[in-house]
Amino acid sequence: MASGASEGETVRRPRSSHGQKITDIMMPEMDGYQTGRAIRSMPRFEHLPIISLTAQAMTGDREKALAAASDYIAKPVDVDELVSMMRASLDA
Repeated sequence: MASGASEGETVRRPRSSHGQKITDIMMPEMDGYQTGRAIRSMPRFEHLPIISLTAQAMTGDREKALAAASDYIAKPVDVDELVSMMRASLDA
């Protein structure tokens, strides 16, 4: 996962070849919403599955996260739920 000043670099040159990304919404400098939109703006990643991970689980947060991602999970993370989401995104 990216953090701090390296987020912009991660968006410009994603290193993963695994076919999905997990982004934390609450990153410094460039949050997960911005990161998701930046990734989606690149034609080759337009359909890349992105799972937003966040400690924010307030009304409206899910919708805001899904505007920049494929799925959403709140902290504390249920590992079985996350693995299920990851499998579903790879099968899609």
